[in-house]
Amino acid sequence: MDNLGFSNDDALDGDEGAARYKLLSLYAVCGVLLFYRRQLGAAGAEEESGLVAAIDECLVKARDTYKESLQAHGESLKHYVAASEKSQSR
Repeated sequence: MDNLGFSNDDALDGDEGAARYKLLSLYAVCGVLLFYRRQLGAAGAEEESGLVAAIDECLVKARDTYKESLQAHGESLKHYVAASEKSQSR
């Protein structure tokens, strides 16, 4: 079992597995960043804008990366469906 809770049986081969692992890692990191962001806000550290601003910037970049990854995955699914329909019509 890896550090994200997946056994070797859950692993995907090649690019699919690597992409899933990267997205799950990004999701886990965002969870940690959100936790620290919340803790800093509760502690009144909003005024210490350096760390809070850095966390916010990381979260924005992570959101954009996640969105782009989902869009790319959606496009690959469209190609998969088209290829599947083409092979079934033969």
